[in-house]
Amino acid sequence: MKKASKSKKGREKAPSAEVLLRALLGIWQSGDTTDLKTILHKDIVYEDVPNDHAFSGLDEVAGYIDHVHSWASDLRIEVRSIETSSKMAVAEWTMIARQGQPMGSRVRVATNRKIRLRGVTLVRASRGRITKATDYHDALSLMRQLGGRVDLPGGGTMDPLRVE
Repeated sequence: MKKASKSKKGREKAPSAEVLLRALLGIWQSGDTTDLKTILHKDIVYEDVPNDHAFSGLDEVAGYIDHVHSWASDLRIEVRSIETSSKMAVAEWTMIARQGQPMGSRVRVATNRKIRLRGVTLVRASRGRITKATDYHDALSLMRQLGGRVDLPGGGTMDPLRVE
């Protein structure tokens, strides 16, 4: 993470929401959760909206990242854009990986399929720490990329997708 700069009075300025968000995305890519304590508030709430789950505190957020890395190999995050305000930042990203291990009870086999998951992460920051983070991503596309077929009301279907 970029070092904090000094204010005119010689005090260190807290890192901006953008710097914190970029550091968080770097942790997502590497899977090394050691530095979470330097960017997240101890009482962080991190929402995974598509899966209707909120992770509270550093350990649960580390578990969220560890879980993704337990099934996703060769994980890479491509940041498409970042927008900021004084206390917030939002990144549009694409996660590229291969599903090399089962995904818990949701996908019980390793498909070894490549995925391209598009999403957005929104962070709120205060005093140099992320206090709230929220992920929105295309969970339906992810399941279709893993070989899932979706049955629709009225008899229609959405077939699996292939990522090259």
